[in-house]
Amino acid sequence: MFRHRDNQITLDDLTLPLAFWQLQEPGYVLPNGAIGREYTPDTEHVVIYPVGMMGADLPWTDGDTYLSKVEQYEAAYTAYQAEQPPFVDGATFPRWQKLTDALRSSDLFSKAYSASTSAPGAWSLLLASLNSNSPADDMGRWKDFEFAIAQLRLALGEDDFTAEQVERFNNILAECQFDAAIV
Repeated sequence: MFRHRDNQITLDDLTLPLAFWQLQEPGYVLPNGAIGREYTPDTEHVVIYPVGMMGADLPWTDGDTYLSKVEQYEAAYTAYQAEQPPFVDGATFPRWQKLTDALRSSDLFSKAYSASTSAPGAWSLLLASLNSNSPADDMGRWKDFEFAIAQLRLALGEDDFTAEQVERFNNILAECQFDAAIV
């Protein structure tokens, strides 16, 4: 079974982050407007859209090829994870939920939101990094978060965070065990 949902690819019992999958299969894309796909050989192939599902090619040759390479993907992902440096004091991933809660209850989040109309992509990226339910690609998640904050700060222009707000932001990051800072 092949499933593409919520920025994850599942091949039988193996689940991979979409970002890693795209390194393995750069030619894989969903049809325009689609948000997911499910394929069970000889049984079902549907493409999922925001308003419903639509049947697709059966058999799906690419899907059969992907499913025949599960062991290859699993070995590549294991090697990829082993190459990733620990992000925080030997931890595999920082406490994103604590960060999300701390930011959402602060004026820092409100200030970042005020830039969302002039930088909607950055706002969406910030929310996606905070709301991801997969710690598998923690470094990529941090880079998205950091980039989104930088873009939102640019959009704020003269209304950028004050020195005190930047210090408070960095204190929140430290409290959440992030070994990084926003400058």
